[in-house]
Amino acid sequence: MASVWKHPKSKYWSVCYTLADGRRVKESAKLTSRSMAERVAAVLETEARAGLSERDARALAERLHERCGLNEPRARELVARLYERLGGRSLARATVTEFFERWLARKKVEVAPATARKYAEAKTHFLSHLGGAASRDIAAITRRDIAAFRDDLATRLAVGSVNVALKIVRIAFEDALKEKLVGTNEAKTIPVLKASAGKTGRRPFTEKELRLILDLASTEWRAMILTGFYGGGQRLGDIARLTWQNADLAREELRFITRKTGRTQNIPMVPVLHQCLAALPSSDDPKAPVFPHAAALLRASKDEHVGSLSNEFHELLVEAGLAQSRSHKGTGKGRGGRREIGELGFHSLRHTFTSWAKSSGIGSAIVQDIVGHDSAAVSANYTHIDDATKRAALVGLPDLTKPPKAAKPASVAPEE
Repeated sequence: MASVWKHPKSKYWSVCYTLADGRRVKESAKLTSRSMAERVAAVLETEARAGLSERDARALAERLHERCGLNEPRARELVARLYERLGGRSLARATVTEFFERWLARKKVEVAPATARKYAEAKTHFLSHLGGAASRDIAAITRRDIAAFRDDLATRLAVGSVNVALKIVRIAFEDALKEKLVGTNEAKTIPVLKASAGKTGRRPFTEKELRLILDLASTEWRAMILTGFYGGGQRLGDIARLTWQNADLAREELRFITRKTGRTQNIPMVPVLHQCLAALPSSDDPKAPVFPHAAALLRASKDEHVGSLSNEFHELLVEAGLAQSRSHKGTGKGRGGRREIGELGFHSLRHTFTSWAKSSGIGSAIVQDIVGHDSAAVSANYTHIDDATKRAALVGLPDLTKPPKAAKPASVAPEE
């Protein structure tokens, strides 16, 4: 029968209970309340006689903590010992910080560098939100904790960034479940956020807008914009990192590995892009950057972030009258505050290429291969998009370095 006992010189009560095989257990509950200690002893004896699975053990620790007044570490310690007594096995345990540090170290080996950086950002956000609770057992993290993390992050970051972080936390908790550190993946039950109804995302440039910024751009920026467009809307960072080894003028193709996805890209150079790049100052060193100014800005930034380059492009948009000048006045949100995204940015070249290419009749599988998206059509049919096919598709795009074609005059009906 469950009971409690206290040493005359101690302020803490011990719990006493009997296992199903008759063994008697006595352990300090670190409780000063006799009634609470009695409640703990009764619960432990009931569970000890009924048997205890690993999942039940985790739930029991939570129950002792929330309903019986035990502090969380002590509750888990008592349950872990009971679990070992019943089955002879140790109950796997780890604090949130311990698990995420170990998990991230493993992921850095398993995933692409860009993905690893995203994982690291999500881990930092999650542990920062938990604060002191990050030292708790990861099994103690509840659905409410993870929902609060999502909602807190939404006050500082864009919806897309919040959802990416939440999905990464889901992946981490799924791995914790496989390691039997948690009884269930609580993060999996938290829905992602929906974008605001009135939100405006990036839009494609019109041909007139593109020609305008090309006229205003410096030689290097002009070449980068043309590379961005005729290269299939590649990302700003990937373009800034291009070397003369990546831009093969002899073979007339761009060859590089995208930083975000680790995908190998082979993109034929259309004549207008080839002529543009051939006119730039080159180097005998194949590892020299094609765009020295952009490469230097990237190297000077933390983790090769494209922020400075994006700001320069934004100023070009301002000069063209396509964006409003950004104020450097503090917003009160801090550097971690939500970043407002305008309709136009360098990434708009990606939307522009996709829209124009499809309007020109280029098949979706070819467009997705050039852009670098995983193509459902290619995956489904195991289709290989060869260079000749891609080159033929690209040459159909308009030449932005030449004057636009004059519109055909409207036909006039003959007079009666």
